[in-house]
Amino acid sequence: QTKWVGHCALSGLLKPWTPPSHSHEAFPLTKQLLAQLSAHFVLLYTGKVRLAKNLLQTVIRNWYTRDSKVIACFRELLHQCETSVRDVFLSGDFEAIGKSLGKYWSLKKVLAVGCEPEFVRRLMDLLSPHVHGQLLLGAGGGGFLCALMKQPHMVDSVRKLLANAEGMERVTVHHVDIDLAGLRLCVRGNVIPLH
Repeated sequence: QTKWVGHCALSGLLKPWTPPSHSHEAFPLTKQLLAQLSAHFVLLYTGKVRLAKNLLQTVIRNWYTRDSKVIACFRELLHQCETSVRDVFLSGDFEAIGKSLGKYWSLKKVLAVGCEPEFVRRLMDLLSPHVHGQLLLGAGGGGFLCALMKQPHMVDSVRKLLANAEGMERVTVHHVDIDLAGLRLCVRGNVIPLH
């Protein structure tokens, strides 16, 4: 949803004659880099779901007011998507990847004021010394935080950190394995294409 709104808004801003479309590019990451990314990424369930509908309404409302900060934010998001994100991931520079995640999260907070609950802010502050970058995933609804850790295989360490922090007992921490195939639906052993 977030990507769609950004694309539509920017299409209207930059190319009013172009209908909304979707495209994607698979980054040619090496198996070694994919393994390293999987080892450094940690997924945390915060338990703090946000209503995507409300966040989406806020973004659209801010867009229609033509707020200069919002327009500049959309332009910066587009610039990041077209240039730096791909290059940063292909470089394998985890610090730069983390900065890119942080920049994206900062821009997202400009577009959807209130998308970062106080509890999540405290969790991010707690993790901050141990991460290159972190952000909440999606437009809401899920309550998942993605963190790129400075050290690999930190799931158990993060669990211990949270166990010793007041109010963090409901946060769950999960390993990440990057899936190159995407979502697959199997019915009676037959894979059904989803695209």
